[in-house]
Amino acid sequence: MLNIRIFEVDHGFCAAIQNGDYQILIDCGYHSRSGFFPVRYLFSNSIRHLNYLIMPTFTEGSLAGFYDLIGHSFSNCFTIDHLLVNPSIDRDSLPELVVRNFQTINSLKFLNDACQRCSSVERTVQLGDIELSFFWNTYPEFLDFSNLSLVTFLSSRGINMLFPGNLRAEGWRTLLRNSKFREQLRQVNVLVASNHGQVNGYCSEIFDYCNPHLIILSNHDCHQASPSAVRQYEQQLQRVQKSKQPRLLTTRNAGMITIQQASSNNPAQVITERSRVYQLQPAEVYQVEARISGNAQRKLFHLE
Repeated sequence: MLNIRIFEVDHGFCAAIQNGDYQILIDCGYHSRSGFFPVRYLFSNSIRHLNYLIMPTFTEGSLAGFYDLIGHSFSNCFTIDHLLVNPSIDRDSLPELVVRNFQTINSLKFLNDACQRCSSVERTVQLGDIELSFFWNTYPEFLDFSNLSLVTFLSSRGINMLFPGNLRAEGWRTLLRNSKFREQLRQVNVLVASNHGQVNGYCSEIFDYCNPHLIILSNHDCHQASPSAVRQYEQQLQRVQKSKQPRLLTTRNAGMITIQQASSNNPAQVITERSRVYQLQPAEVYQVEARISGNAQRKLFHLE
């Protein structure tokens, strides 16, 4: 069974992917009020091993959860086969990046130690019937962790998700120069909005290629989605789809969002904690002229 969980967090972002024996974690965000931390979730589900820990970017919101998880790994309480970050974030670039982005060097030694354990990033990884594809901008072309996000595409059984990290418009536009990146965008039917739905993470040009049926915003009081960005995402959805069903979900309103598929013969179900039912369709590939520059009520969607 494939399970993709987008957790409700108020610092950073966090998603867990389980497919049979494979375990993947994307980012290490946490919820300060509920007490959710990635390592607590993993331990409570008897998970002591990750095949991949993907850190799309480094933010103050996710560092606490990252420290916690990596600390357990360093002490041999937990094993991680592959820790992935943008390959251009290394011991040579970290001193400048940490100072520019955090205005402090307090985290430098820890990040240096963690990056020494990073695996090389292959463009495509196959884990059973899950395929992960990675794209990234490079240092020193970009000097901010947001635009150095490690962008992850996940494909499995007709589910095609995009996790862009905190990528901003200029970072999107640079990646759009890559024809392979544009081709991956054409397959996406579930888009996780960049940077929690902030305006600076929105890039209209990606919708020249990307036609998602569902857009997910991981947001909370600490990082509320921008109303103007939400309107722009909704307008893009309305532009290519005629259904009146809601197609934009936020973790702030819906709680944890789970995409679940029992087998390749079954449609995927999107289960939310605080929403109603509607149907999720695959992406429609379309051509336009490119401009490159617990007791909760459940909501079920079906991916045909």
